[in-house]
Amino acid sequence: MKYIKISAVLIFSLLAACSMQPEKTFQDDLVGNWRIEMIKDKPVVDFSAASLRFSADGTLSGNASCNNFSSAYVIDGNNINLEEGVATRKMCLEALMLQENRMLAAMSEVRTARIKNGMLHMEGEGGVLIYKAAPSIK
Repeated sequence: MKYIKISAVLIFSLLAACSMQPEKTFQDDLVGNWRIEMIKDKPVVDFSAASLRFSADGTLSGNASCNNFSSAYVIDGNNINLEEGVATRKMCLEALMLQENRMLAAMSEVRTARIKNGMLHMEGEGGVLIYKAAPSIK
């Protein structure tokens, strides 16, 4: 009988500890590095460095295809706002520069974000795909 009481106390203690863990949020899943695969309806240039890095403190940075950028983001549920930021200004191949211009211009169109089948989908008004990205280990 003594072992049953001890076991019950241990089980209840473990259950209580599990219920005290903070609930995981969308931002927890978003934080990290993402490799851009699509910008609107176009795939990115092969071996492009286009990427997004979401930090837990609300900082957004990455590579727009040629130049690095730094910005901020705000999440409210699945709604996300990518704020205007700054970017370096070096010249690259024309295809990368065109892609970079599309990527940077599209940032202001993002309204929602979700992770589906491990892929980040960032969408604009009416659910139009703005970015599709895969997790990256960088």
